[in-house]
Amino acid sequence: MAKRKHDLSERDRQLLGFVGQYRLGTDDLFRRVFFPDVTDPRAVRKVTFRLAQQNYLRKFQLHPRAAYYVLAPRACRLVGAKVREPVPFTEQSFPGALGAACFCVATGVKRYTAAKFQAGHPDLCKPGQCRSNYFKEEVEGRFTLGMFLFDRATAPKRMAAKVRKVISQRYSMPAFRDLILAGRFQLVILTGYTEKALELDQAVRVGHRGPVRVRVAVVPELGDLLTGG
Repeated sequence: MAKRKHDLSERDRQLLGFVGQYRLGTDDLFRRVFFPDVTDPRAVRKVTFRLAQQNYLRKFQLHPRAAYYVLAPRACRLVGAKVREPVPFTEQSFPGALGAACFCVATGVKRYTAAKFQAGHPDLCKPGQCRSNYFKEEVEGRFTLGMFLFDRATAPKRMAAKVRKVISQRYSMPAFRDLILAGRFQLVILTGYTEKALELDQAVRVGHRGPVRVRVAVVPELGDLLTGG
Protein backbone atom coordinates (compact mmCIF):
# COMPACT_ATOMS: atom_id res chain seq x y z
CA MET A 1 0.00 0.00 0.00
CA ALA A 2 1.37 3.42 -0.92
CA LYS A 3 2.24 5.76 1.90
CA ARG A 4 -0.30 8.53 2.29
CA LYS A 5 0.80 12.14 2.38
CA HIS A 6 0.31 12.62 6.11
CA ASP A 7 1.42 9.19 7.32
CA LEU A 8 4.23 9.35 9.85
CA SER A 9 7.20 7.04 9.79
CA GLU A 10 8.58 5.50 12.97
CA ARG A 11 11.46 7.96 12.79
CA ASP A 12 8.99 10.85 12.50
CA ARG A 13 7.24 9.66 15.66
CA GLN A 14 10.52 9.27 17.53
CA LEU A 15 11.60 12.74 16.45
CA LEU A 16 8.35 14.24 17.73
CA GLY A 17 8.76 12.30 20.97
CA PHE A 18 12.23 13.79 21.33
CA VAL A 19 10.81 17.31 21.04
CA GLY A 20 8.16 16.43 23.61
CA GLN A 21 10.81 15.20 26.06
CA TYR A 22 13.30 18.04 25.57
CA ARG A 23 10.81 20.84 24.83
CA LEU A 24 12.58 21.75 21.58
CA GLY A 25 14.77 20.41 18.82
CA THR A 26 17.15 21.75 16.19
CA ASP A 27 18.21 20.37 12.83
CA ASP A 28 21.63 19.59 14.27
CA LEU A 29 20.22 17.70 17.26
CA PHE A 30 17.91 15.74 14.97
CA ARG A 31 20.82 14.88 12.71
CA ARG A 32 22.92 13.59 15.60
CA VAL A 33 20.12 11.45 17.05
CA PHE A 34 18.10 10.29 14.05
CA PHE A 35 20.44 10.69 11.06
CA PRO A 36 23.85 9.57 12.43
CA ASP A 37 25.17 8.58 9.01
CA VAL A 38 24.00 11.70 7.20
CA THR A 39 26.39 14.61 6.63
CA ASP A 40 24.22 16.77 4.36
CA PRO A 41 21.95 18.93 6.57
CA ARG A 42 19.48 19.26 3.71
CA ALA A 43 18.30 15.71 4.35
CA VAL A 44 17.29 16.68 7.89
CA ARG A 45 15.73 19.96 6.81
CA LYS A 46 13.59 18.11 4.30
CA VAL A 47 12.05 16.10 7.15
CA THR A 48 11.56 19.05 9.51
CA PHE A 49 10.09 21.14 6.69
CA ARG A 50 7.57 18.37 5.96
CA LEU A 51 6.61 17.98 9.63
CA ALA A 52 6.16 21.73 9.94
CA GLN A 53 4.06 21.79 6.77
CA GLN A 54 1.91 18.99 8.22
CA ASN A 55 1.47 21.06 11.40
CA TYR A 56 3.31 18.68 13.71
CA LEU A 57 6.19 21.09 14.37
CA ARG A 58 6.28 24.84 14.76
CA LYS A 59 9.48 26.58 13.68
CA PHE A 60 10.95 29.66 15.35
CA GLN A 61 13.90 31.56 13.93
CA LEU A 62 16.71 32.53 16.31
CA HIS A 63 18.62 34.47 13.70
CA PRO A 64 19.19 34.01 9.94
CA ARG A 65 21.51 31.05 10.47
CA ALA A 66 19.63 29.09 13.13
CA ALA A 67 16.14 28.00 14.13
CA TYR A 68 14.49 25.63 16.56
CA TYR A 69 11.27 23.61 16.61
CA VAL A 70 8.59 22.97 19.21
CA LEU A 71 5.53 20.75 19.11
CA ALA A 72 2.37 22.02 17.49
CA PRO A 73 -0.93 20.99 19.16
CA ARG A 74 -1.39 18.13 16.70
CA ALA A 75 1.90 16.58 17.79
CA CYS A 76 1.19 17.23 21.48
CA ARG A 77 -1.84 14.97 21.22
CA LEU A 78 0.23 12.36 19.40
CA VAL A 79 2.98 12.12 22.04
CA GLY A 80 0.72 12.59 25.07
CA ALA A 81 2.01 16.06 25.98
CA LYS A 82 -0.15 18.87 27.30
CA VAL A 83 -1.90 20.45 24.34
CA ARG A 84 -1.09 24.12 24.00
CA GLU A 85 -0.54 26.68 21.30
CA PRO A 86 3.25 26.97 20.92
CA VAL A 87 5.00 30.24 21.65
CA PRO A 88 8.70 31.03 21.26
CA PHE A 89 11.00 30.62 24.21
CA THR A 90 12.07 33.74 26.04
CA GLU A 91 15.68 34.89 26.26
CA GLN A 92 15.73 33.48 29.79
CA SER A 93 14.14 30.09 29.09
CA PHE A 94 15.74 29.20 25.76
CA PRO A 95 19.33 28.58 26.96
CA GLY A 96 18.14 26.14 29.60
CA ALA A 97 16.04 24.08 27.23
CA LEU A 98 18.71 24.00 24.53
CA GLY A 99 21.54 23.33 26.97
CA ALA A 100 19.76 20.40 28.59
CA ALA A 101 18.89 18.85 25.23
CA CYS A 102 22.45 19.17 23.90
CA PHE A 103 23.98 17.79 27.10
CA CYS A 104 21.66 14.79 27.11
CA VAL A 105 22.33 13.99 23.46
CA ALA A 106 26.08 14.28 23.98
CA THR A 107 26.19 12.14 27.13
CA GLY A 108 23.30 9.71 26.69
CA VAL A 109 21.49 10.69 29.89
CA LYS A 110 17.72 11.17 29.83
CA ARG A 111 15.86 14.29 30.87
CA TYR A 112 12.64 13.93 32.82
CA THR A 113 9.61 15.86 31.74
CA ALA A 114 7.92 17.57 34.67
CA ALA A 115 4.96 15.19 34.39
CA LYS A 116 7.10 12.04 34.37
CA PHE A 117 9.19 13.24 37.30
CA GLN A 118 6.04 13.94 39.33
CA ALA A 119 4.57 10.55 38.43
CA GLY A 120 7.75 8.57 39.05
CA HIS A 121 9.10 10.38 42.10
CA PRO A 122 6.27 12.08 44.00
CA ASP A 123 8.29 11.84 47.23
CA LEU A 124 10.92 14.10 45.65
CA CYS A 125 8.42 16.78 44.67
CA LYS A 126 7.53 19.84 46.69
CA PRO A 127 4.99 22.51 45.74
CA GLY A 128 6.65 25.47 44.10
CA GLN A 129 9.86 23.65 43.12
CA CYS A 130 10.78 23.24 39.46
CA ARG A 131 10.37 19.65 38.21
CA SER A 132 11.57 20.04 34.63
CA ASN A 133 15.34 20.30 35.17
CA TYR A 134 16.02 16.76 36.37
CA PHE A 135 17.71 13.91 34.52
CA LYS A 136 18.53 10.31 35.31
CA GLU A 137 21.87 8.63 34.91
CA GLU A 138 23.26 5.22 35.77
CA VAL A 139 26.52 5.54 37.70
CA GLU A 140 28.36 2.35 38.61
CA GLY A 141 25.22 0.33 38.06
CA ARG A 142 22.84 2.34 40.21
CA PHE A 143 20.29 5.07 39.62
CA THR A 144 21.52 8.63 40.14
CA LEU A 145 19.33 11.71 39.97
CA GLY A 146 20.81 14.81 38.40
CA MET A 147 19.63 18.37 38.18
CA PHE A 148 20.64 21.08 35.74
CA LEU A 149 21.63 24.60 36.71
CA PHE A 150 22.12 27.13 33.94
CA ASP A 151 24.67 29.87 33.55
CA ARG A 152 22.82 32.96 32.36
CA ALA A 153 25.72 35.37 32.72
CA THR A 154 25.75 34.35 36.37
CA ALA A 155 28.59 35.60 38.56
CA PRO A 156 30.65 32.62 39.81
CA LYS A 157 30.12 33.42 43.50
CA ARG A 158 26.40 33.74 42.91
CA MET A 159 26.34 30.34 41.22
CA ALA A 160 28.14 28.78 44.19
CA ALA A 161 25.51 30.30 46.48
CA LYS A 162 22.76 28.90 44.25
CA VAL A 163 24.32 25.44 44.49
CA ARG A 164 24.18 25.61 48.28
CA LYS A 165 20.58 26.85 48.20
CA VAL A 166 19.39 24.09 45.85
CA ILE A 167 20.94 21.40 48.03
CA SER A 168 19.63 22.92 51.26
CA GLN A 169 16.07 23.14 49.92
CA ARG A 170 16.08 19.48 48.94
CA TYR A 171 17.88 18.21 52.02
CA SER A 172 14.80 19.15 54.07
CA MET A 173 12.80 16.45 52.23
CA PRO A 174 13.39 12.93 53.68
CA ALA A 175 13.51 11.11 50.33
CA PHE A 176 15.86 13.71 48.88
CA ARG A 177 18.02 13.62 51.98
CA ASP A 178 18.43 9.85 51.58
CA LEU A 179 19.55 10.33 47.96
CA ILE A 180 21.99 13.06 48.95
CA LEU A 181 23.57 11.10 51.80
CA ALA A 182 23.86 8.04 49.55
CA GLY A 183 25.77 10.08 46.98
CA ARG A 184 23.05 9.61 44.40
CA PHE A 185 22.19 13.24 43.69
CA GLN A 186 24.33 15.49 41.49
CA LEU A 187 24.21 18.97 40.00
CA VAL A 188 25.43 19.86 36.52
CA ILE A 189 26.01 23.51 35.67
CA LEU A 190 25.71 24.19 31.94
CA THR A 191 27.51 27.09 30.29
CA GLY A 192 28.35 27.99 26.72
CA TYR A 193 31.98 28.97 27.13
CA THR A 194 35.15 27.22 28.32
CA GLU A 195 36.53 30.31 30.05
CA LYS A 196 33.33 30.74 32.09
CA ALA A 197 33.33 27.03 32.94
CA LEU A 198 36.76 27.38 34.55
CA GLU A 199 35.57 30.32 36.64
CA LEU A 200 32.41 28.51 37.74
CA ASP A 201 34.32 25.34 38.58
CA GLN A 202 36.77 27.27 40.75
CA ALA A 203 33.96 29.06 42.60
CA VAL A 204 32.15 25.79 43.27
CA ARG A 205 35.32 24.10 44.53
CA VAL A 206 35.81 26.92 47.02
CA GLY A 207 32.17 27.35 48.04
CA HIS A 208 30.79 23.81 48.13
CA ARG A 209 31.41 20.83 50.39
CA GLY A 210 29.43 17.66 50.94
CA PRO A 211 28.25 14.45 49.26
CA VAL A 212 26.57 16.12 46.27
CA ARG A 213 28.74 15.97 43.18
CA VAL A 214 28.77 19.29 41.31
CA ARG A 215 30.31 19.57 37.87
CA VAL A 216 30.42 22.19 35.15
CA ALA A 217 29.83 21.21 31.53
CA VAL A 218 30.40 23.28 28.42
CA VAL A 219 27.67 23.21 25.78
CA PRO A 220 29.26 24.89 22.74
CA GLU A 221 25.91 25.10 20.96
CA LEU A 222 24.77 27.67 23.51
CA GLY A 223 27.50 30.11 22.56
CA ASP A 224 27.23 29.35 18.86
CA LEU A 225 23.47 29.65 18.50
CA LEU A 226 22.95 32.63 20.75
CA THR A 227 25.69 34.67 19.10
CA GLY A 228 25.20 33.47 15.54
CA GLY A 229 28.72 32.04 15.49
